[in-house]
Amino acid sequence: MTAIVEGEDRTGLKDIQAIIDEAPLLPDDVFELAKWISEYYLCDIGEAIATSFPAGLKSAGKPHFKLSKAGQAEPWIESESGVTADLWRALSFKSLSQQQIKNRFADGLTILEKFRRRGWVDIVDGELQVIQQSYEDVYRRTDKFTEEYSKITLPKKAVKQNRLLNIFSTQASIAASELRQAVPNSLDAIRSFVHRGWIEVQRVERERKGKFLEGLAETANEVPIFSESQTSIANTIGTAICKGGYDSFLLHGVTGSGKSLIYLEAVATALERGKGVIVLVPEISLTPQLAGRLKRRFGSLVGVIHSAMQNRDRQQIWQQTRKGQLRVIVGPRSAIFAPIENLGLIIVDEEHDDSYKQGSPAPYYHGKAAAFHRANHSGATLLLGSATPDVVSYYNAQKGRIRLLELPERHQGLQLPEVRVVKWGSFNTGSLFSPQLKDRIANRLEQNHQTILLVNRRGFATIVICSDCGATAKCPNCDVTLRYHRSDAKLECHYCDYRQRVLDKCPECHGVRLKYNGIGTQRVERELELLFPSARVARLDLDTSRQAGGANEILRGVAEGNFDILLGTQMVAKGHDFPKVTLVGIIGADLEILQSDFRSIERGFRLLVQASGRTGRSKTGGEVIIQALNPTHPAFRWVQSADYKSLYESEIAFRQPHHYPPFGRLVSITLRSEDQSIVIGAGDRFREEIMRQIPDISLLGPAIPEIERLEGFFRRRLIVKLPSHSGSMTIKIKESIKSVTETIVRTFGSDKLLIIIDVDPIEF
Repeated sequence: MTAIVEGEDRTGLKDIQAIIDEAPLLPDDVFELAKWISEYYLCDIGEAIATSFPAGLKSAGKPHFKLSKAGQAEPWIESESGVTADLWRALSFKSLSQQQIKNRFADGLTILEKFRRRGWVDIVDGELQVIQQSYEDVYRRTDKFTEEYSKITLPKKAVKQNRLLNIFSTQASIAASELRQAVPNSLDAIRSFVHRGWIEVQRVERERKGKFLEGLAETANEVPIFSESQTSIANTIGTAICKGGYDSFLLHGVTGSGKSLIYLEAVATALERGKGVIVLVPEISLTPQLAGRLKRRFGSLVGVIHSAMQNRDRQQIWQQTRKGQLRVIVGPRSAIFAPIENLGLIIVDEEHDDSYKQGSPAPYYHGKAAAFHRANHSGATLLLGSATPDVVSYYNAQKGRIRLLELPERHQGLQLPEVRVVKWGSFNTGSLFSPQLKDRIANRLEQNHQTILLVNRRGFATIVICSDCGATAKCPNCDVTLRYHRSDAKLECHYCDYRQRVLDKCPECHGVRLKYNGIGTQRVERELELLFPSARVARLDLDTSRQAGGANEILRGVAEGNFDILLGTQMVAKGHDFPKVTLVGIIGADLEILQSDFRSIERGFRLLVQASGRTGRSKTGGEVIIQALNPTHPAFRWVQSADYKSLYESEIAFRQPHHYPPFGRLVSITLRSEDQSIVIGAGDRFREEIMRQIPDISLLGPAIPEIERLEGFFRRRLIVKLPSHSGSMTIKIKESIKSVTETIVRTFGSDKLLIIIDVDPIEF
């Protein structure tokens, strides 16, 4: 946002020395979004603005030094010789960091300090990370080639020219590097075509394509014909886009109902009207199919960003978007800051997904909430989509705050899979698999069908325990047990990433009878190897996704039929569309609904329904086997019938008397210190100060979190309950929280105490 403020020329104000950018890096609506994030999430405006930039455009972070006006007024130095004059001349030319000065000038830091005492240098922020754009030559067919093509006759012995003729008769342009590869040693032939005016050479920015983008097409299916209900919904959304102004929709469609087809039509309508589009997805590397469909339909207008991109790629996408070359940006939560002009549509796919919430570092914003704000401010249409909407979103739709659109049936008449719940542990075979699930896996292997298995714990064993004294292997930094990872023979903490070698004896009693209890993806993978040695198994979890190629290579392999069984954590339950998957097995389903968080049943239901929806996406049909310790839990009945509304009604009845969302909003205040006494004292003091300022505030804690010590820090947590809608009381409470936080940190010392404020937290 740019503005000119008129006023008197006061002493101490510095003159503008240069205009860095012809236009602001942040468009007005993105800057306004950053301001809102700062106010709503109680963070510094600098933090909010910093998160608005892609990594390739952020400050390098280290201070730089440049010659000040006082230093420039000492021209006699320029005629001198020696290190002092050399440094003076260097700083008059460009700003330098301390490390650069130290490396380039003997005793440079001592001279720099003299300059600083005399006022000859100014300290400036770290320079932007300048990433050089690469270019390449592209040969394009001219109109003269088109006119004369039928008349062109070349001798048969002119092999290279004839090959060039065939290439340009079938395609309008080709990169120089590709042409040299297709017709080696053809420079003279190319020059001949250029001389005749048949082709021309253009210098263009090189489009960088990583393995992820190369794999998009392979995981995208053809677009089928619309149903009547899809057509009606697409027309409703299209009307809102054409009308202009803010509008919002929640598209609730069962898995496989064709929500992505409606997204495509909405994008097409926006582009036809000259409007830009942002499409948010939970994690682009885990949901490549939607991005693939967008790229195939809208081609070079689509830019895709994801976590594995290098800084130069992010910068390229950003610059192309600012120039208007890209009109559709697809990516995770950070894509909401894309500098799209004339924004007309924002889509939030899988709107329920917790990954839209920023974890660390601050600001702890929610991508969906930011999408609401930017759409409203920009006058754009907002479209949320999910088979299992967030309870708060569905409540707002029921209250008319957002328009509800529903697709209760699968596309093209396909049926939802049959879901069976079997008691886990009722079989005495020692196997992780029930007889039913084992038989179904074998049957799918015989039929050359594919299976997905979900076990939402990675590693081989969740606990290592001594049979003699009962001691467990614990993390030295966190109050948790270490997990055994068989693939690299390590014990690992899944919170702070501490690792150590596998124990050969108990560190307490030195006994050797160690047991590895609990299950994880690696243990299930090992049992699959024993039960089905010929099966081609792919494991998708945090460990394998970190490897080269990662999740994209695995998902592409499944799409191409290179694997029989896809095993993994909740990553396998994302919006994948694999028609050959006819069986889904879920191991240990109770683990998701027995958590202490008030959202645990909603999250468990959501995960099981999403996982179940990965099968039955062809006329072959599908089946789901859920293994549970307590198969009579109501959540499993709701999953069997895909009964979202029963889940919703149960959650609403539970949350209302406790003022949980949507009947109230929460602020989590976490205090961290390496000194337990400090965190205890600061927690008590925080409560006293808040209660003194606002006596009738609804405040819980300070309490010990489920894990008291994490990453070497002791923790205490307070929960403040706010009214469900913003108002004077909400503003007053937030201002009080921020002021008390600043007071407590000053009292105990910022080097000894850290306070994290998380508005609308998703974890407790």
